[in-house]
Amino acid sequence: MIKFQTEFEYKRQTEPYRKRHFVAGGTSYGFDYYVVNHEGSHPCAYVVLPKGHVFNGVPCDDIPVKCHGGLDYCAYELQGVNLEHGEYVIGWHYGHWGDYIAAYGASADRKMWTTAEILNEVTEVCRQLRELNDKEG
Repeated sequence: MIKFQTEFEYKRQTEPYRKRHFVAGGTSYGFDYYVVNHEGSHPCAYVVLPKGHVFNGVPCDDIPVKCHGGLDYCAYELQGVNLEHGEYVIGWHYGHWGDYIAAYGASADRKMWTTAEILNEVTEVCRQLRELNDKEG
C-alpha cells in the first residue's frame, strides 16, 4: 500500500530547493519503504527490515537481493524516519554511471528515473526479501 507518492524532480546545483526530502513511502510484502530525493541530484530507495528478519544486521554485500547498482546502505537508522528498536534499513541509489545526475546536466544517454520505475524496483526487492526470509528464516 502506497502511503504517499510524488514525482521525482531533478535539480541542478544552481536551482533552488535542493533539500533532501521524501518522494514516496509505503508498504510492500510487509516491508516499509521510502524513496528519497537526494538534494535533487538523484533518487535513493530504502527498505526497512524488521528485527526478526534473517538479514537484519547483515552487511550489504552479504544480502543477496538484486537491485539497481546493488545495495550500498545498511544501518539501524534512516534520517527523517522513526524506526522501531532493532529495525534495520537497506538501501540503494540511482546515481550510477549511465544514470542522470543533476549536477552533471542533461545527456541523452543518461537514464532519468521516474518515481513509478523506482517503486517497481522497490516492490521487487521487497518480494525478494520476503521469499529469502521465508526460505532461510
